[in-house]
Amino acid sequence: MRAHSLASCVTLFFVLFAFAVSSLGQETPPQPSAPRSVKIPVVTERKLPNGLTVVVVERHGAPLISVRMMFNSGVTSEDIASAGLVKMTTNLLSKGTATRSATRIANDIEFLGADISTSVALDSSSVSLGVTSDKIGPAMTIFADVIRRPTFPASEIKLAQSQAIDELTYNLKQPSFLANYVATAYTFNGNPASGTPESLKAMKREDILEFFKYNIEPNGATLLFVGDISPTQAMALARTHFGTWKSTVRTIQGNPVSITETAGSVQQRKDADRDQPLVKRMLVIDLPGSGQAAVSYAKQLQFAGRVDWNEGKRATIDKEYFPGVVMNSLLGGGYSSRLNQEIRIKRGLSYGAGSSITWRAYDSRFSTRTQTKNESAPEVVELVLEELKRLAKSNATAVDVGPRQAALIGDFGRSLETNSSMIGVVADLYDLWLDPSELDRYMSNVQSVSSDQIRAFAAQHLNGGDIIIVGDYSIFKDDLAKRFPGMKIDVVKADELDLSKDNLRK
Repeated sequence: MRAHSLASCVTLFFVLFAFAVSSLGQETPPQPSAPRSVKIPVVTERKLPNGLTVVVVERHGAPLISVRMMFNSGVTSEDIASAGLVKMTTNLLSKGTATRSATRIANDIEFLGADISTSVALDSSSVSLGVTSDKIGPAMTIFADVIRRPTFPASEIKLAQSQAIDELTYNLKQPSFLANYVATAYTFNGNPASGTPESLKAMKREDILEFFKYNIEPNGATLLFVGDISPTQAMALARTHFGTWKSTVRTIQGNPVSITETAGSVQQRKDADRDQPLVKRMLVIDLPGSGQAAVSYAKQLQFAGRVDWNEGKRATIDKEYFPGVVMNSLLGGGYSSRLNQEIRIKRGLSYGAGSSITWRAYDSRFSTRTQTKNESAPEVVELVLEELKRLAKSNATAVDVGPRQAALIGDFGRSLETNSSMIGVVADLYDLWLDPSELDRYMSNVQSVSSDQIRAFAAQHLNGGDIIIVGDYSIFKDDLAKRFPGMKIDVVKADELDLSKDNLRK
């Protein structure tokens, strides 16, 4: 018995020794292997006489179908006084129709084993359906009823308003939410999808009815099917349920976006944008008693969009899009990103740090995000700014860029594996009037991005942003002033915040 135990210990010792030696010998992680081939879906597109575009991706691996109706009215169609109207209207579509109550809609959908959901983005809103292919007929009947014939009962509106106000009241005490909420108006000249306390309280049924009348209509809308369905079957369903649907007033023809500026004026604006100091403004939202502080750098990316418009034709991907995608992945796109390395892994100042770009046709939105102790908020601001400077001043190495490109390609491949994720990918293209053939070039476009292009994108677009800190200002006030001498720090009390005012104060 003792001999057996001794032998086991010796074996374990050599295993651990070998592992330690191999770990010491590998100072850098291995480079990613060559990307696997990805099957790009075939996208079929047709149009109904009423202007509704019907898009089909046929996949017969499982008896499932995802359906989405997408409208080109999103959060940017609101002003600050009506903030939250798009989300409220969209959410209420399934809360009662001319023939079904909210309870019956929920019960009928549950009986079919289906689900109906809604979502709102900056430039679009949508209603989605998930169902097995053998139940697509009755499910589409309910889906069409919800979209075409909602009644917006006063009782449901009152309940939805109350719930939205309660949710917002809670979220406005959360540092990370509050940082994003403020950035929508302060940096991006927009308004939050969730609405504001003032706009939600002031919202009336007449506002919802008017928005529905002029925005939830077939002309300019896109109906997408992905899954166990043929184009012929999808078109038959589209005609049956939406063929008689008519638009109210609005007419959309050709390219939905036009540019009136000359090339010279555009370049002047780009030059001015590039030549700004890194930090334009510093804003603190004082949230006394907050356990942590949220730190964000936010920047409107002037003329950095996802598309390059061709008048009267389908848009193509803008040449700066893929360098921006890879740059963002390098900076804040995952656990091994630069921000997370510096803030979490090396210093333990946060549970995570990252960045994102919300891509639009033009003027996309860039922001970083992290949450830390109040005491370390000024240090985290410095670390974020150092990484932004580093991106713009020096080329990343192949060791840095290669894994980020591989991660992006892997994410792209996984996004095409399920109906629900694939429909989102295809919908994004149609949201921006992009040709679905852009899917064929995604992997090669990501792989072709160079370090020079990454640095050029950062140098051109990341200067002139806003630092936004939400936390207990009394704790980090002195350190912030010490680390940023000469910087004007605008401090707004959280309970005095009003996004409708230029100075953000009630």
